Amino acid sequence: MNKYRNKKTNGYDSGIEYKRSLVLKQMEQDGIISELRQQVRYELIPPIYETEIVQLKTKTKTVERCIQRSIDYVADFTYIRDGELVVEDVKGSKFIVTSDFKIKCKMMFYFHKIKVRIVYGKKIKDTTTAAYE
Repeated sequence: MNKYRNKKTNGYDSGIEYKRSLVLKQMEQDGIISELRQQVRYELIPPIYETEIVQLKTKTKTVERCIQRSIDYVADFTYIRDGELVVEDVKGSKFIVTSDFKIKCKMMFYFHKIKVRIVYGKKIKDTTTAAYE
């Protein structure tokens, strides 16, 4: 159980995400969508490395050290629908959308020109989606 009291279900972070995966898999079988992928990572800001010269006993060595890790967004699902890439995230309710998530959605649009589609609620259907803007 995580901080939002979600229980892992069949390998998914929540029951809602699992139900959505079943809907999307059915849509893929029916030919409505294609290229369904799960947990797709997008790099928003690359890591920052620092080069330093280390003196060993007999020689000097150049070492790269990561001083700041990358900032990534991991989409729950991505797929192609009507020739367009759809990046989708599943949330239990609109009150669970954190400020970090909002910033990452804006960064996805700014850097990758991709709007993240958010699926809310316990009733998972194709019509229960809304894009964060």
